[in-house]
Amino acid sequence: MKSIFTILILFSTVSIITYGCKDILNECRKYKDYCKILSWRSFLFKNCQYTCKVCEDDLKKKDGGDECDDIGENCNNIKFYCKNPKYDNITKRLCKRSCGLC
Repeated sequence: MKSIFTILILFSTVSIITYGCKDILNECRKYKDYCKILSWRSFLFKNCQYTCKVCEDDLKKKDGGDECDDIGENCNNIKFYCKNPKYDNITKRLCKRSCGLC
């Protein structure tokens, strides 16, 4: 039970940061739907690369489908749990994109 509590704390407190691709603003997930609005793109693509899926890897993977996404917050920062048998069930369900499942 303590381990599930730990993973939930990590999901709710760690900010999304990646090496080379990151969200600069803490509020990016709130504005995820704005990534598709032309008048917001310039600002959000610069400040919310991870959330708007404009990272280099995302652009290479775009093949028509975008059904794969992280449901949990801060998945990219705790993706090392994806390969940990103790946590892989929850991370693979909540963090499909960060766990590399699509």
